[in-house]
Amino acid sequence: MRAINLQYSFNPALQQVTFTGLTQIQPEYVLAIVDITNGITIYQPNITALGGTFNGNVLTLTYNTNVAGFYATDKLQIAYEGYAGPSNESKETGGNLDSINASLMQAQTTDQPLYFVPTGDPQGDFAGLNPIELAMSDNTGVAMNIRLLNPVNTDINNSTIISDAPAPIVISGASGASQVIDTRGYSSLAISTPTGVTATILGSNDNLSYLAITGFNNSGTSVNTLAAAASYTFACTTRYVKITLTAAGAVTAYLRSAATPINTTQVNLATVGASTVVQAGVTGMLAVGGNIGSGVAPTANPILVGGIDTSGLTRRIQTDTNGGLLISGFDQLGSTHRILTDYAGSLLAQMAPGTPAGSSVVELLQQISGKLSVIADILYDTPQKNAQANGIVNAQNPFGTSDEPDNRLADYFAAQTLLINTTM
Repeated sequence: MRAINLQYSFNPALQQVTFTGLTQIQPEYVLAIVDITNGITIYQPNITALGGTFNGNVLTLTYNTNVAGFYATDKLQIAYEGYAGPSNESKETGGNLDSINASLMQAQTTDQPLYFVPTGDPQGDFAGLNPIELAMSDNTGVAMNIRLLNPVNTDINNSTIISDAPAPIVISGASGASQVIDTRGYSSLAISTPTGVTATILGSNDNLSYLAITGFNNSGTSVNTLAAAASYTFACTTRYVKITLTAAGAVTAYLRSAATPINTTQVNLATVGASTVVQAGVTGMLAVGGNIGSGVAPTANPILVGGIDTSGLTRRIQTDTNGGLLISGFDQLGSTHRILTDYAGSLLAQMAPGTPAGSSVVELLQQISGKLSVIADILYDTPQKNAQANGIVNAQNPFGTSDEPDNRLADYFAAQTLLINTTM
């Protein structure tokens, strides 16, 4: 603090100025003394001819004031930096203020800090207590109201709202003008270009090497440059983003906390890679083909095949655990039944009424053979029985007398009485 016109006494004959308002003086704090009455500077420490020496609170001037024109009543202007307060020994018993003044002076010239201890109202709840210390302790239950100069934004639940579009970032100038944007803490960068102004946009994590980044324009098209008269959104996938004008003008950008919207526009599948997409006979429908050529051993997942049932519903074609196809057929009433096989894989055929159902072809032929054997037995015995019934005692069987039951069918065929062609 600078004090002007401190209490003093001036003795021109001795060339002395006594600082009567101070008990001690810091020479480096006395900046200048001007004799206002004569308009002459009599002390200025940075000029040798205007210097002086200090003894306590008395300054002996180098400048000669023991000449005509200088009087003890001259008005002096004293510039003193570090004013420590007036002396008060004559006004108080014990000089307490003087002791305080000495402590303040010491604090100004050393690293020893000063502190004070506030106490509560002697008549209140915090009499003799330090309310600040109580408020700073978590276990006291004492709270302190404070006012933030720059409070954060909060929602209705008092949750912090992340900064969003805090201020416009304007990149302006001639072609080639650029600006680097630090995207730390934000999710996306919204950019708008006016008519006639274009720019490039690059991203970097070290602010040294920059590469192209991809965003979306207001039509949802993926872009990596900024055309004129459009709006863009780029995800903050890199720490730094550099926008460089390729035409004179100004581009405006905003750092946003909102995420980049997903591109929901239609994707053109006219080509995949360098190959034209084949349609499936209907415009807008892609042809579906397997990834394994015909006659080649499978090396990837198969394509599922389905069909449509009689009610018009789509059905998946089923197989057994070995991959065998499960086939169904229709009965005479139009009902669907699955065609089954035995454990050896032979077809199980459904027979007419009276015939065991679910028999294989081999079993069916065996049944036919048994029936024919019975018929042969009947035919073998019938002629002899008829002859005996007609009184012929020694009637001979036309098929012979030594046929055993196992040979009857063969004898029957040999006699060509009944011709049956069958395949076993």
